[in-house]
Amino acid sequence: MGISKKKTAEIKTELVNLIQLELTAQNMDIRTFASHLQLSVSATRNMLNGNQMTLDRLHEISVILNFNFFRFWADQLQIDQPASADIERIKALEIENRTLIKLLKG
Repeated sequence: MGISKKKTAEIKTELVNLIQLELTAQNMDIRTFASHLQLSVSATRNMLNGNQMTLDRLHEISVILNFNFFRFWADQLQIDQPASADIERIKALEIENRTLIKLLKG
């Protein structure tokens, strides 16, 4: 079960739009953004207009803009992955269950 190229392109467009919205919300112009990425302005524009972006670059953008673009992407793909807080809660409950079972058996 793969993701269609059309769906991926739509998500990439939405992702770039979201990056641009975050830049606007934070009053960060393209020159400042490019500086944070250690890229030229034209390279930054090419990256945003291109059809590929590395995970490392998306992580770097997430850190710069303090926004989890990976969560956005996963939500758009409708990937059912619990949030980390939910995972930690599940782990804690599993430990509690094992402890209670030991106490009941002991």
